[in-house]
Amino acid sequence: MNDRSQLPPKFSPWLAALRDGTIEEHDFAQLSELLEQNAEARRYYVEYMQLAAILGKRAAPGTAIAETTPRFGFLRQAIATGKAVAGEPARRVIARGADVLSRPRPLALVVASVVTASLVMVLAVLHTPRFAREAVVPVAKQVVAKVTGSHETHWGQGGLRPVQGQDLALGEQLQLQSGFVEITFGRGTRVVVEGPATLALTGDNSAVLDRGRLSALVPKSARGFTVTSPVTRLTDLGTEFGVVVNERSDTEVYVFQGKIAAEVLDPQGRIVQRDELSAGHACCFSQQGLVTQIDEEAEAKLCGARFVRNLPKAKTRVIGDVYTSAGDRYIVVRHLQEGSLAYVDRPSHRWSGIEPNPIPAFLQDAEYVAPANDHKGWPMEISVTLLRPAILYVLFDDRVETPDWLKQDFVDTGADIGMNESAELIDAAERNGKTRWTGNDRVFSIFKRVVSQPGTIVLDPVDMAGTNMYTVAAVALDETPSEKELSKPEKSAQKQ
Repeated sequence: MNDRSQLPPKFSPWLAALRDGTIEEHDFAQLSELLEQNAEARRYYVEYMQLAAILGKRAAPGTAIAETTPRFGFLRQAIATGKAVAGEPARRVIARGADVLSRPRPLALVVASVVTASLVMVLAVLHTPRFAREAVVPVAKQVVAKVTGSHETHWGQGGLRPVQGQDLALGEQLQLQSGFVEITFGRGTRVVVEGPATLALTGDNSAVLDRGRLSALVPKSARGFTVTSPVTRLTDLGTEFGVVVNERSDTEVYVFQGKIAAEVLDPQGRIVQRDELSAGHACCFSQQGLVTQIDEEAEAKLCGARFVRNLPKAKTRVIGDVYTSAGDRYIVVRHLQEGSLAYVDRPSHRWSGIEPNPIPAFLQDAEYVAPANDHKGWPMEISVTLLRPAILYVLFDDRVETPDWLKQDFVDTGADIGMNESAELIDAAERNGKTRWTGNDRVFSIFKRVVSQPGTIVLDPVDMAGTNMYTVAAVALDETPSEKELSKPEKSAQKQ
């Protein structure tokens, strides 16, 4: 029986990228080394290319094995010496194909052509530079999943941009910059992926999560669903669980219900440790092979709070376009919450509550603008288009004197919001299983203005050089808490 459990999790995506002519050079080098050293990888490789020969068009006409000098030298060398390829001597593979070819039956002709064409394709593809692999035509897609929902998704440039109802094929990779996407796999597993995230589909019941966050609900029919990260392979034993992979590839696992089997992987994808987690437990697996139990208090909070297990209900947009007088268009983000990115050009700057309080309730889940912080010293207006009646909020750095237009057109709510500027602080909070960041580097006052009709609000220039750019948020009037909930003691006397 073939044992492919020891193959690296990226093996299948590498083959798919090689087939499509999109494989990166560093991935090509790793794949080459693996095929040189691993007989099971070579067996799987040849099977894969034989399937490609059946379903796709052949390599360029006139290409001959003897004329090629493939970058994967093991195949050419094996053909010349009889060395083992795909688990048996290459001469036997070719001889068997020739024997089948000599039989005057249609099926034999098909089989022989598959063997011959697959070997030709393997050698021709690997010999061809990446930029000139037009001879390799992508094979018919094997559908393994479907997009069954999305919410405020922003996809990476140049990659897939699937929409609801779209089929997803084996080997396809999703680069989700922000927002949420729900994917239902062929055997019934439903996952919700939260951006930023990178997810590769490796089967109708398996995926590779290189970074990001997902929750998985696995029905009985899909028992055995697998999620692989750079440092661990997680196999469902009838459960619901969540996974977080950070930029260092450290992997946190939270089990909501049931059990999962966790296998710790070394850099070559080999299993070095096995464990089992049950409901209510959580672990962190590091790239150094360390396994850390996350404390029980954090588990209780995080298992319910850190993951989106069902897509948020769709809301009607409140903010339309946001432009500066210099012609720049700002990004509008849904769902302001703890840890939300504050600026598009400052990944370490995140919104948070003022200790010991969370973000004010009236701002939680609001739409907000993520401007460029480099614009803080630019004398320019900002035009905000509201698509419906709303309360417009301005979040303003307390280190700057409040401008006249803000005093005259807006009302100080008396509430504040915090900003953390330290990536290390944020990362430590996530690693320690906290739902909120500790400490605040900066404090922003929150001003509000009721806008009873859709339209464009123009905000005058402010010189905020040396501090942080102000931003705006909005909540539809029919979704806003009562004024009684919003009112708090005024703190204007505390302002500079």
